[in-house]
Amino acid sequence: MNAPQDESHAARKAASMAAKRDAYAFGRYAETQATAWLEKRGYTILQRNYRTRAAEVDIIASMDGILAFVEVKARANAAYGLPCEAVTLRKQTRIAQAAQSWLYEQDLSDSYARFDVIEIYPGRIRHIRNAFETPEAAA
Repeated sequence: MNAPQDESHAARKAASMAAKRDAYAFGRYAETQATAWLEKRGYTILQRNYRTRAAEVDIIASMDGILAFVEVKARANAAYGLPCEAVTLRKQTRIAQAAQSWLYEQDLSDSYARFDVIEIYPGRIRHIRNAFETPEAAA
Protein backbone atom coordinates (compact mmCIF):
# COMPACT_ATOMS: atom_id res chain seq x y z
CA MET A 1 0.00 0.00 0.00
CA ASN A 2 2.87 2.39 0.64
CA ALA A 3 4.65 1.60 -2.62
CA PRO A 4 3.61 4.84 -4.43
CA GLN A 5 4.70 6.93 -1.44
CA ASP A 6 8.00 5.06 -1.19
CA GLU A 7 8.65 5.55 -4.93
CA SER A 8 7.81 9.24 -4.66
CA HIS A 9 10.15 9.65 -1.68
CA ALA A 10 12.93 7.80 -3.51
CA ALA A 11 12.46 9.98 -6.59
CA ARG A 12 12.61 13.18 -4.50
CA LYS A 13 15.71 11.94 -2.70
CA ALA A 14 17.41 11.05 -6.00
CA ALA A 15 16.55 14.47 -7.43
CA SER A 16 17.91 16.17 -4.32
CA MET A 17 21.16 14.22 -4.51
CA ALA A 18 21.52 15.07 -8.22
CA ALA A 19 21.00 18.76 -7.46
CA LYS A 20 23.70 18.63 -4.77
CA ARG A 21 26.13 16.95 -7.17
CA ASP A 22 25.37 19.61 -9.79
CA ALA A 23 25.91 22.41 -7.27
CA TYR A 24 29.20 20.86 -6.13
CA ALA A 25 30.38 20.53 -9.75
CA PHE A 26 29.33 24.13 -10.48
CA GLY A 27 31.29 25.33 -7.44
CA ARG A 28 34.42 23.44 -8.46
CA TYR A 29 34.10 24.79 -12.00
CA ALA A 30 33.85 28.34 -10.61
CA GLU A 31 36.95 27.78 -8.45
CA THR A 32 38.85 26.58 -11.52
CA GLN A 33 37.77 29.70 -13.43
CA ALA A 34 38.84 31.94 -10.52
CA THR A 35 42.20 30.19 -10.26
CA ALA A 36 42.91 30.68 -13.97
CA TRP A 37 41.80 34.32 -13.75
CA LEU A 38 44.17 34.99 -10.83
CA GLU A 39 47.09 33.24 -12.52
CA LYS A 40 46.54 35.25 -15.70
CA ARG A 41 46.91 38.41 -13.61
CA GLY A 42 50.19 37.34 -12.02
CA TYR A 43 49.09 35.62 -8.83
CA THR A 44 50.85 32.47 -7.67
CA ILE A 45 48.39 29.86 -6.44
CA LEU A 46 49.75 28.37 -3.23
CA GLN A 47 46.86 26.04 -2.43
CA ARG A 48 43.28 25.26 -3.34
CA ASN A 49 40.60 23.97 -1.03
CA TYR A 50 42.53 24.22 2.23
CA ARG A 51 40.35 22.60 4.88
CA THR A 52 40.19 22.61 8.63
CA ARG A 53 37.51 20.98 10.76
CA ALA A 54 35.53 24.21 10.80
CA ALA A 55 36.07 25.80 7.39
CA GLU A 56 37.60 25.82 3.95
CA VAL A 57 39.52 28.45 2.03
CA ASP A 58 38.85 28.09 -1.69
CA ILE A 59 42.11 29.60 -2.95
CA ILE A 60 45.27 30.80 -1.25
CA ALA A 61 47.32 32.98 -3.58
CA SER A 62 50.16 35.45 -3.41
CA MET A 63 51.36 38.41 -5.42
CA ASP A 64 53.93 41.07 -4.57
CA GLY A 65 54.48 39.64 -1.08
CA ILE A 66 50.79 39.75 -0.17
CA LEU A 67 48.83 36.62 0.66
CA ALA A 68 45.21 36.51 -0.45
CA PHE A 69 42.71 34.10 1.06
CA VAL A 70 40.05 33.96 -1.61
CA GLU A 71 36.43 32.88 -1.28
CA VAL A 72 34.81 32.05 -4.61
CA LYS A 73 31.07 32.54 -5.02
CA ALA A 74 29.22 31.84 -8.23
CA ARG A 75 25.71 32.44 -9.45
CA ALA A 76 24.03 31.29 -12.62
CA ASN A 77 21.69 34.30 -12.35
CA ALA A 78 20.74 37.09 -9.94
CA ALA A 79 17.70 35.31 -8.48
CA TYR A 80 19.44 34.71 -5.14
CA GLY A 81 21.23 38.05 -4.89
CA LEU A 82 24.87 39.00 -5.29
CA PRO A 83 27.39 36.21 -4.74
CA CYS A 84 29.35 38.29 -2.21
CA GLU A 85 26.23 38.55 -0.03
CA ALA A 86 26.62 34.84 0.70
CA VAL A 87 29.86 35.56 2.55
CA THR A 88 28.19 36.20 5.88
CA LEU A 89 29.91 37.26 9.10
CA ARG A 90 29.83 33.63 10.23
CA LYS A 91 31.48 32.52 6.96
CA GLN A 92 34.05 35.33 7.28
CA THR A 93 34.92 34.19 10.81
CA ARG A 94 35.41 30.61 9.65
CA ILE A 95 37.55 31.65 6.69
CA ALA A 96 39.68 33.82 9.00
CA GLN A 97 40.15 30.90 11.40
CA ALA A 98 41.19 28.60 8.55
CA ALA A 99 43.57 31.27 7.25
CA GLN A 100 45.12 31.60 10.68
CA SER A 101 45.66 27.81 10.79
CA TRP A 102 47.27 27.83 7.34
CA LEU A 103 49.56 30.71 8.25
CA TYR A 104 50.61 28.91 11.44
CA GLU A 105 51.25 25.62 9.58
CA GLN A 106 53.38 27.43 6.98
CA ASP A 107 55.25 29.44 9.65
CA LEU A 108 53.97 32.63 8.03
CA SER A 109 52.02 34.06 10.97
CA ASP A 110 53.69 37.47 10.57
CA SER A 111 52.81 37.77 6.87
CA TYR A 112 50.55 40.43 5.46
CA ALA A 113 47.31 38.80 4.32
CA ARG A 114 43.96 39.93 3.09
CA PHE A 115 40.58 38.35 2.40
CA ASP A 116 39.20 38.57 -1.11
CA VAL A 117 35.99 37.40 -2.74
CA ILE A 118 35.74 36.45 -6.38
CA GLU A 119 32.26 36.55 -7.84
CA ILE A 120 31.61 34.41 -10.89
CA TYR A 121 28.70 35.31 -13.14
CA PRO A 122 27.95 33.93 -16.59
CA GLY A 123 30.59 35.58 -18.77
CA ARG A 124 32.00 37.82 -16.02
CA ILE A 125 34.35 37.69 -13.03
CA ARG A 126 34.53 40.33 -10.31
CA HIS A 127 37.48 40.36 -7.88
CA ILE A 128 36.78 42.15 -4.60
CA ARG A 129 40.11 42.79 -2.85
CA ASN A 130 39.99 43.28 0.93
CA ALA A 131 36.36 42.16 0.88
CA PHE A 132 36.37 41.82 4.66
CA GLU A 133 38.66 42.09 7.67
CA THR A 134 39.25 39.54 10.36
CA PRO A 135 36.51 39.74 12.98
CA GLU A 136 38.94 40.91 15.71
CA ALA A 137 40.27 43.66 13.39
CA ALA A 138 36.76 44.91 12.75
CA ALA A 139 35.92 45.07 16.46
